[in-house]
Amino acid sequence: MLEEDKISVEEAKILMNKFRTKILKHLSERRYTASELARLLNLSVPTVHYHLSLLEKAGFVRKVRSNRKWKYYELTEAGKSILRKKSLRIIIFSTLVVIVFLTKLLLFKNRNIAPKPLGGTVTPVEIILFAILAASITAIVIYVAYKLVKE
Repeated sequence: MLEEDKISVEEAKILMNKFRTKILKHLSERRYTASELARLLNLSVPTVHYHLSLLEKAGFVRKVRSNRKWKYYELTEAGKSILRKKSLRIIIFSTLVVIVFLTKLLLFKNRNIAPKPLGGTVTPVEIILFAILAASITAIVIYVAYKLVKE
């Protein structure tokens, strides 16, 4: 693992809270005020302020003052980087699952002596059906990984 990929124990503790990770995900879309985030997360404004202050101390978000009375929060480069790393890990994991599954499929296909539970060998039609099943499972895994990233 590269040195820049590492996070401290304190940063990890901050990121383990589901509300703080949801705040980061919302802030990846646009700037929000604490009140807007409170409405989105169904939390009180003081609770959101508490979570934002921890994220701000860790360097993941920053306060942006507007010309009006509102204070907006946005992601810093460190906050954007954390979200990219999480997305990348999910995509890499799902890709590895697909590669392992397809490798097993190819090994299964090349062994024309694969026994059936009641005897006999596997027919080409069964191999094609198995390939279709493998492709379907692959699509589901990638879709779930995508949904997890977008949450």
